[in-house]
This record gives sequence, structure tokens and C-alpha cells, in this order.
Amino acid sequence: MPPRWEIPGRFKCEGRVLSGYPSGCIDFQPMAIEKKWDMKLASFTEAYTTHLSTDGWTKLWELAALVGGSGACFGFSLSCGESAVITMGATAIPCLAASAVACTISATGFGVVGNHCKELVTVR
Repeated sequence: MPPRWEIPGRFKCEGRVLSGYPSGCIDFQPMAIEKKWDMKLASFTEAYTTHLSTDGWTKLWELAALVGGSGACFGFSLSCGESAVITMGATAIPCLAASAVACTISATGFGVVGNHCKELVTVR
């Protein structure tokens, strides 16, 4: 129910021009900007994921595995920089060896996810 003082009209809400009461649009509601974006992103995510087909979910899992694994590999490689050794507690590991292990694990993980995506999708 709109406030008694509000007059219906044309306004822009979330990038679309609408007719009605502006208080019905999240852009005009009195709340913190973080809360508004949280609600907008949750709405988008729900709308996007509810309409994904099995193939769409498969591609999403494959993309997540590729981005996550490549990011880990790239991060390790980049963190080496000029240092030759990474120390973890009292253990010193050659940086290139740690990077190679991270890249191998990420490639293996991507292969496993890529090969078993259909099973992962049916589990969801």
C-alpha cells in the first residue's frame, strides 16, 4: 500500500521506466545502499540460477573450476616474484616447486570437475 501522500506517475526503477508508485521500487525505499544492492544481487542470482538448464549448470561448474584453479596457479606463480624459497613454519620449500604443485593440483582438479560435471549437476 503506497503512502497516502504519494502520487502515481512515471519513474525510472532499476534501469526501466515504470508507471505507478515510486515507493514500490527498491531504489526509492529508505534503507542502506548495501542492503539495496544485497537484495538486487540476490534477486538476480535467484532469477539466473532457477532458469539454468543442466547444460548451463555444467558450464557454470566448469567455469568455476577453471577460474579457481587457474587463479590458484597464477597466484602462486606471481607470489614467487624474486624469492626463491617459501617458508611455511619451519619448512622451506623452493618457490617454483610450490608453484608447480599448485598448478598440477589445479589442472587435476579442473580435469576431475570437467569429467564429472554431469554427476555434480544432478547432485544439486
